[in-house]
Amino acid sequence: MLLVGIGPGPATHLTPVAEDALRSADVVVGYKPYLTMVAGLIGDARTLGSGMRAEVDRARSAIETAAAGETVAVVSSGD
Repeated sequence: MLLVGIGPGPATHLTPVAEDALRSADVVVGYKPYLTMVAGLIGDARTLGSGMRAEVDRARSAIETAAAGETVAVVSSGD
């Protein structure tokens, strides 16, 4: 499982390591607006997005998906 901090600002400010992590994922999990911000980097990866206050549910989904053998990137703003 990969944790990708996207930080403040546009996706063009992402580090190359963060971009590579997103491109390598089978599934990208995160807050829906953050997934929209990085949509151009995730290709055909499946996304699991949700709204505010669903952090625990997103974490559980990410863990279950990774345990099933998929490469999962969890997108976070970094705060």
